Amino acid sequence: MSQFSYDLAVAYRINPKMSAHPPPIFAEDKFKLAELCLKSFKNSLGGLRVKVWALLNNCPPEYEAMFKKLWLAEDLALVRFPGVAAGTTLHEQSRILAEQTDAEIAYFAEDDYFYLPGQFQQAVNFLNVVGDPANTLIVLDFESNPTGPSMSLEEARAFITHTKDATGRYPGFYSGHDIKQALGTSSDPVLAECWFWLAQYGPTAVVPPNWNTWTLWQYTDGAIGPEPKQIPGLALFDRDLFNGSEDELRTFWGS
Repeated sequence: MSQFSYDLAVAYRINPKMSAHPPPIFAEDKFKLAELCLKSFKNSLGGLRVKVWALLNNCPPEYEAMFKKLWLAEDLALVRFPGVAAGTTLHEQSRILAEQTDAEIAYFAEDDYFYLPGQFQQAVNFLNVVGDPANTLIVLDFESNPTGPSMSLEEARAFITHTKDATGRYPGFYSGHDIKQALGTSSDPVLAECWFWLAQYGPTAVVPPNWNTWTLWQYTDGAIGPEPKQIPGLALFDRDLFNGSEDELRTFWGS
């Protein structure tokens, strides 16, 4: 018998303002876009028991009603913000999920992501099979979102700090051009605590000044970049190198 009341805890941030790079569908109507994405998220959950915190940033009443239509009152907590910076709701989102005791598995949700049916049912089943995540690598993927708002450096720092608080260890940091552009020649002490996973398709790894070296290097996406690109008998894939020996990789992956 599980000690938790729910299979998944979700903190869902929502804002009535359209992002700077809206998706092609409902690009002029944020409510319809948010409604479509929220319904797709609900359908992705399958039969999971889910506790939802809706973080409503300066949202009119119809946004609140949208959540109430999809979740029972006992499974839904409404958290209202009277128009604050995105970083404020991210910090609150992180705090809620770090402090909640309703579910072992937690998810940071945004209002303009579309989900496939049953997607989360599969993900939670996978995590339940994996079991104790102590030997599972945690990595922050810092790259531009072509269909919505991209993560800021402030939000990345918040994620890293809360991950360290919740797990006792710093996550990896995956990025390429985006972090080079964001930091330039400057350094960031919070990001520097993370081991670095470089995404750069080419023959030479160029590491941002914030890190001394790379731990993992994604050198190809299967099309661009040096060989080898293909796994024999399979298709073209992203390929990565580890900066060390096989024994060091096995130790690192289990750390």
